[in-house]
Amino acid sequence: MSRSALPRVVIGIIWSITAIAALVAGGVGVMLIAVALPVLAIAAFAAVVGHARFAFIPDRGHAVAVAAIAFALILIAGAVLPAPDATPLVAAPLKAPAAAPPSTTTAEITAAVTAPPTTATSTSVRTTTTKVTKPAISTKPKATTTSETAAAPSSATPLSTKPGCDPSYPTMCLALTGPDLDCYQIPQRRFPVRAPDRHRFDPNNDGVGCE
Repeated sequence: MSRSALPRVVIGIIWSITAIAALVAGGVGVMLIAVALPVLAIAAFAAVVGHARFAFIPDRGHAVAVAAIAFALILIAGAVLPAPDATPLVAAPLKAPAAAPPSTTTAEITAAVTAPPTTATSTSVRTTTTKVTKPAISTKPKATTTSETAAAPSSATPLSTKPGCDPSYPTMCLALTGPDLDCYQIPQRRFPVRAPDRHRFDPNNDGVGCE
């Protein structure tokens, strides 16, 4: 074997092994793609350089023809390959675990068996209600009339009968000749007043002074 034929032998062996492995792994379509892709690469190399004599491609014209054949093989492989399964995966519904029956402990069974029956005893209690009537108490203060107020100080001992006292004010002894007084100058309040009321203790003439 000459040295010029060695690359061709090596390429042929690699090519054959790749084709067989692709056929075993994925079928005819995968094998065609595995064979066509290296051929297309070599044809592209030959078209750029001008030749690929190790692959029996002497010029660019043969390189274009080999590339067309490789491209056709790729198209055929695409038609041969099976279409992927588009069926969506549906998750199976999860089965809810059955509820466990309520467990009854030994203590509850014993208490239910040994518990004595309960007897409800109804006792009637008669209630006597005594109604207490309270007298109504009025919180409203009793109104005091002017006549009652005026009559209260009239029971006092008249002081104006003393000599020198002004008779207009029977419950006090104010000098007849004294100065003119106002209510704030004397301590007495609500006292009887008679005419002529020289000090004007009763301006509204109701008979009561310094109200």
